[in-house]
Amino acid sequence: MGGLLNSKMTTTTTTAPRPFLDEIKTTKKDDLQHIDVQEKTALPTKTDIVKEKSEQELRSSIGSFDKAKLNPTETQEKISLPDKTEIDQEKTEQKLRSNINDFDKNQLKHAEVEEKNPLPDKDTIKQEKTEQELKNSINKFDKTELKCTKTCEKTVLPTKADIAQEKGSA
Repeated sequence: MGGLLNSKMTTTTTTAPRPFLDEIKTTKKDDLQHIDVQEKTALPTKTDIVKEKSEQELRSSIGSFDKAKLNPTETQEKISLPDKTEIDQEKTEQKLRSNINDFDKNQLKHAEVEEKNPLPDKDTIKQEKTEQELKNSINKFDKTELKCTKTCEKTVLPTKADIAQEKGSA
């Protein structure tokens, strides 16, 4: 083990930076500052000691406890009986299960499967096709082919006779 420590120490000294080692060697003792060393030892307080002793006593008393001193006890299980609704529900479930298990498959009637084609008929396809073509022609319509027109609005004013007739009827 000592050989391992020595080999580790030599590897650390050889890998240390050279200028740092030279500075340590050339430093004089007079250049160093004097510091008073203060040793601090954290002794446990009285409460810590009392607490630790009580824990040790408790653990030792638990370990050395005589199990023969214990009184035997019986656990009393409280069994709740099911009410009427739960009983009825269980009975119906049992009847259903027994009916399913006892069912006679020979009583079933044979049924023929008729496959129906859900495809549309020719008329429906033709109608959808014309609708689609109409939508496409509307979307592809070239608006530049339209001619510009002016709208001339003609408003006919009522005559005096019409006005008099309206006043008379009101």
